[in-house]
Amino acid sequence: MLSAKRKSDGQTVTAYMESKSNAPFLCLECNEEVVLKTGRHRVNHFAHANPIACQFAEGESETHRRCQIEIFLALKKTQGVEDVALERALGEVRPDVSARIKGVPVAIEVQISSLSIDTIMRRTIDYYRKGMCVLWLLQWTPKLDAPRYTPK
Repeated sequence: MLSAKRKSDGQTVTAYMESKSNAPFLCLECNEEVVLKTGRHRVNHFAHANPIACQFAEGESETHRRCQIEIFLALKKTQGVEDVALERALGEVRPDVSARIKGVPVAIEVQISSLSIDTIMRRTIDYYRKGMCVLWLLQWTPKLDAPRYTPK
């Protein structure tokens, strides 16, 4: 996960801008302790200190985290985009990146691993009920160039 709460002041922080010296940190969902993981070859991220039954404790790939960070940073620099956040908790859903783009609330889901159609539909409906547009970003494969997926 790329966001957590700093225990000292309750502030939501982003892993790539945070320092281990500001620990401890807490999971935004379950409020259990998370550890800031840093390194040269990996995107800074938070991981649960103890394996627990938090639904957001599942590991994300390095590709997934890098994609989230790039979208987040690009949106932060874009005119007309406000309230950009990583992994904002919205009840049953937590978009990878969310923002208001020209006043429109948008959820961005980076989908690298496989996900069932039922899960995609459930999340999309939940965003719709919250008044949010959702953008699903898939990892490119040659199959996506097929006529079925190619815009005309």
